[in-house]
Amino acid sequence: MKYADFEHIISNRRMNRYLLACGNDSRKAMTLYRQNLRLSQEMFTIISCFEIALRNAIDRELRPRFGNDWLRDSVNKGGIFDRQGTRETFETIRKEYRSLIKYTELDNINSIRNRIAHHEPICFDKGKSHIDTSHVRNKYSQLIKLYNWMGIDSSALLYGLDHVLKTCDQIDRIQW
Repeated sequence: MKYADFEHIISNRRMNRYLLACGNDSRKAMTLYRQNLRLSQEMFTIISCFEIALRNAIDRELRPRFGNDWLRDSVNKGGIFDRQGTRETFETIRKEYRSLIKYTELDNINSIRNRIAHHEPICFDKGKSHIDTSHVRNKYSQLIKLYNWMGIDSSALLYGLDHVLKTCDQIDRIQW
């Protein structure tokens, strides 16, 4: 596809950042755009598996305390989100999970998840115009650490799915 057609479809505004990062080489800019999509897919796969694992770990922890329907009943009187009845219990649970998972780590993962969900490029660090996958590598390392903290063998779970670092390497090789 010719760059003009590609840019017409994707938009000049979106492609300018890629063009700038590739020294106005339109072929490399299209390659970078496509590689960014691949990186977003790869990271989203790892994040999706993590979200499911975390949700299930929380469910396994809360079912014995609050019953099988704890989430449905969470806002009812006596549920874990009942502001008057169980606030102390909820705080106890939060403290227990805080020792397992740092909330700032989850916020960092959520920030890249949201960037992907809103189609923001992740082959650049936020607000920068040069190719930089170091922040993605950092978030990836945080995810692997969080898997380990939950006692999950991430390499076994993600076997055949995890191509994040390989994709980062491919992006980093796009230079002008």
